[in-house]
Amino acid sequence: GGGGGGAPQAGNENIAIPVPTEMQGVYSGVIGSDDFVSLVVPTADPATVNWYGLTFVSSHTVVIYSGQLSLGTDGLASPIGLKAFSGIAPVSMSGSITAASPNSYIGSLNIPPSVNNVVFTAVAKTPPVFNASQTASSEDTDGDWTGAWIDGSNFSGAVLLRFSSTTTFVQQKLSTPYVFLGCILNITSSATSASKGNFFMVSLKFDQAPLSTCARVGQTLSGVAFVYHPTPSTSRLELIALDSEGRGISFRADR
Repeated sequence: GGGGGGAPQAGNENIAIPVPTEMQGVYSGVIGSDDFVSLVVPTADPATVNWYGLTFVSSHTVVIYSGQLSLGTDGLASPIGLKAFSGIAPVSMSGSITAASPNSYIGSLNIPPSVNNVVFTAVAKTPPVFNASQTASSEDTDGDWTGAWIDGSNFSGAVLLRFSSTTTFVQQKLSTPYVFLGCILNITSSATSASKGNFFMVSLKFDQAPLSTCARVGQTLSGVAFVYHPTPSTSRLELIALDSEGRGISFRADR
C-alpha cells in the first residue's frame, strides 16, 4: 500500500515573522503643550524595560512618570504599574505604546484626571546629543551641577549637586555643599554607572540641616540620572529619584 501524502503544506511565504520590540535610550516630545523627556533602560529581563518620564508643566511644576514596559513584538509595549506623580498622590496610568523602536515611539496613555488617552510621539536623541549604546561615564557627570530641584510643591531653582568620583570609577558620591529645602544629602548618597545602558542608578538619602526642617529627613529615594548634549558645548543632567510608591523629586541642570 502507498503511504499517505499527509496534509497539504500551506504556503507560508507571506507570513510575517514577529519582530521583538526594542526600546532604549532618551526620547523626547510634547505631551499636550508641555515638553516631555523619557529614559528607557534595560532590566535583568530582556522582555522588560524600566520607563521614566518628565513633563515640564512650568518652571516650578513637573510630572514624573515611572514604571515598566513589557516588550511585545512589532513595536508594541504594554505598561506595567505606570505611575504619574505631580506632587500630590501618585496616580496609576493605563495605556499602550506602539510603533516603538530605538528611534521613536507613540504613547497612548490615560493620565488622570483626563478621561481620554493622551497620544504623543517621542523621538530618540541620537549621537552626538546622546548615544544609547555607550556605557555611562563618570566623566559626563563629575563635578558641580546647579539647577532646578522640584519636590512636589517644593521648588528650589539653585540647588548645587556635586558628583565626586571614587576609586572604583563606577560609583560617584553625591553631595550638596549647601542646604536646600532644609535638607542636605547623607554621605551614603551615590550615582552608579549602569552595567547596561548609558545612565546612572541613583540613591539619595536625606539628612536634616542644622536649624532647619527637612521634609524628607531619613528617607532614601532611588532612581536614575542621565546626561545628554543639547548643543555641542553644553551638557544637561536629568535626575529622577522616587520612593516605592512613585513619589519623589526631579533635578535638571545645564552646564
